[in-house]
Amino acid sequence: MNKYSYTIFIGVKQKELAVPVIQNIQHLNFKIIIGDKIKCFSELVNNCIKLCSSEIFIFLSHKVVPTESDIMRLCKLIDTGYGYVGLYRFACFALHKDAIKRVGYFDENFISGGCEDDDYKLRFQQANIAIYEDHSVVYKSTPTTFENITARKHFAEKYRINCNKKIILKLIRDECDFTVNVDRFLKFDSSVFIQNLGTVYGRLNLNLFNITEAEEDFEEDAGEYALNLILNKI
Repeated sequence: MNKYSYTIFIGVKQKELAVPVIQNIQHLNFKIIIGDKIKCFSELVNNCIKLCSSEIFIFLSHKVVPTESDIMRLCKLIDTGYGYVGLYRFACFALHKDAIKRVGYFDENFISGGCEDDDYKLRFQQANIAIYEDHSVVYKSTPTTFENITARKHFAEKYRINCNKKIILKLIRDECDFTVNVDRFLKFDSSVFIQNLGTVYGRLNLNLFNITEAEEDFEEDAGEYALNLILNKI
């Protein structure tokens, strides 16, 4: 592991929730961050990112039980050229620091949580940086503590989706650094990920859409259907 510059952040609401997470990685470089007063999942992740001085940022939630091999694989895949790697979506993921600079921090307007994963993948797609995602890490399926209809409404306000023409209009911009050199990363069309039917990204296959911020290029002839999907009405 010494060949990689990484820090593991375990973000939990209570310290005891971190105990099973660290059982197989106790010899690695990790920090436990308590988010008992945060307003959303995005804020918890951003707080961790701001504390990270390593080249590779790794985040673990209380729902996963990773091994040292899992952590090694996260680092290796980032080193291969992916900007984001998830071994169970955003419960166990890694980011390269240059990808964070280019894409920006997580959007904290997704209160208290939900859809921030869809948003972040779309922003990687817009930046043309490849992502990798599978479900290989041990995952404990427990009720989320970050689900809220307010987050889904924010997603619907941030994006307009034309299902017929496969176009996404982004209405709200994120702060990011366009001067960051992204040549080290694979292009987005090299992305590898398992579609998750529980997210907007999975239900609509958003990786097959083109993203634009030019309203004149967008005709909203199928937006209502997409909006209903986003708000979980279908």
